[in-house]
Amino acid sequence: MFCRNCGASIAEGSSICRFCGCKQENVILTQNNDTEKLNYNTLCIVGLIISTLGIFGIVGLIISIIGLRDCKKKNQKGKIIAIVGIVRSFFSTFFEAILIVNILYGIFNVI
Repeated sequence: MFCRNCGASIAEGSSICRFCGCKQENVILTQNNDTEKLNYNTLCIVGLIISTLGIFGIVGLIISIIGLRDCKKKNQKGKIIAIVGIVRSFFSTFFEAILIVNILYGIFNVI
């Protein structure tokens, strides 16, 4: 517990601060926020890994977008990871499409 006047740490339930002598009415107990750790969103990490593999670009894109949305909703870490996954997935999907078109052009000489 902390003093309302000087902010010094005092014993729980104290009615007077031993440092400044201020009377402690309406005592407010504070919680340590160290126990509330923000975790990384799993979907953001999975989306980045799949987009890095390169063969499932569209899947990585979808998972990264869902992960980014969940990060914002649940106030979790991983927004940058999701954005990197989205960008990598976009380029991966783009180059996969170019590769497929080139392969089809070479095989069928169609386009």
